[in-house]
Amino acid sequence: MSTGTFVLAMFAFSVFWIFPCIGICVFLHELGHACTSIFLGCKVKKFRIGTGTKWARGFTLRVNGERVKVYFSPDFASGSVSPEKPASPSVAAAIILAGPVVNLLLAGIGASILWLTLEDPIVVRKICRSFGDGYACHPLIESNIRAALIIIVTGIFALVNAAVVMIALIPTEGSDGHLLLKIARGKFHELAVWK
Repeated sequence: MSTGTFVLAMFAFSVFWIFPCIGICVFLHELGHACTSIFLGCKVKKFRIGTGTKWARGFTLRVNGERVKVYFSPDFASGSVSPEKPASPSVAAAIILAGPVVNLLLAGIGASILWLTLEDPIVVRKICRSFGDGYACHPLIESNIRAALIIIVTGIFALVNAAVVMIALIPTEGSDGHLLLKIARGKFHELAVWK
């Protein structure tokens, strides 16, 4: 495979990997909220990935004897979990922080795998073996597809998880950051999420 074909194939793969990666990261973020809610004793009524109602598909799960409605819709870049109202602001803050913490941990795991892959001299040598001494070692330009795929998948996974953390903590209406800011200002009872 020529270098140009390889670079084009890896670029195409990385573009197509971004979309399912966003869906996976948002799902795990919302799952963090839901699992923490259940662990802290709050029943979860609804678990939604995507905000649209068009083509929304749902099913019901039983968790600790309670029914949880799970919905999926095509605009998978957002989600929500509807737990019952927590007993205290600290429980609410723990539930809200759980989603970003999950993504932060996943970003760290992805970055660690990426770092270990690039730090391994055997992997780097495999990736760069076609270049002579005069070329810089670029990890994506080589015929070793497996190593390049590991680098692309873990790199994009780490970046998307880091982006989800940053976006979730921006204090815009309804975001995790907005809810945490309301709790910090002592306006826990004004939150529309649990009314």
